[in-house]
Amino acid sequence: MYKKILIILIILLQTGCFNYQELNSLAITTSIAIDKSDDGYEVSILIANAQNKQSGTKEGEAKTTVYSATGKTLSEALKNIDLKSPRQTYIGHLSSIIISEDVAKNNIIDVLDLLIRDSESTKRFYIAVSHNDKAKDILKIMSPLETFPAETISKNIGTSSESQAISTSIIYSEFISNILKKGIDPVLPSISIEGNTKEGSKNSNLEKSEPSASIILGPIA
Repeated sequence: MYKKILIILIILLQTGCFNYQELNSLAITTSIAIDKSDDGYEVSILIANAQNKQSGTKEGEAKTTVYSATGKTLSEALKNIDLKSPRQTYIGHLSSIIISEDVAKNNIIDVLDLLIRDSESTKRFYIAVSHNDKAKDILKIMSPLETFPAETISKNIGTSSESQAISTSIIYSEFISNILKKGIDPVLPSISIEGNTKEGSKNSNLEKSEPSASIILGPIA
């Protein structure tokens, strides 16, 4: 009898998720941009907004938000973003990461080290280098063909590498593998903005037959 009671108690204690969180308490991050700053790094995250419970998302209203913060290290910059965002950052749905040229040349290992230690990351997101533009600005360009800028970035990388030989697509785990292999020079696609960056980040860019700015893939980096 006592054994049965003990078994039932053990079963009850083992059910459920110890780290369960409500979806509306998380800031779903779909893309990350990393730039250099005066004191270290500037990290920007692209968040897919949840609809307002009362009014919903209005027509023409931005469905994404970009939060940025600086820090001496990447970890510090990410923590400082949490001071601005009303929700906890969650990168389990990360689709791309954009790194500035300065960071790619001098601090690429810092970026790779941070993400490989994050248990929430799937390690299967695209990685690219911003060319002639801040990585943060890449995240802000609105596209009339996709709901979120992160979708534009990841689909551009995927389709351009198939149709154009000048570019390539590579996910984070593959890039790590190439770095560790002897005799292989790891490469990444470059990405830049074509047009007016300021106008391209406005909602009005979605309403034009010819957008003021768009994201374009370039040669390998």
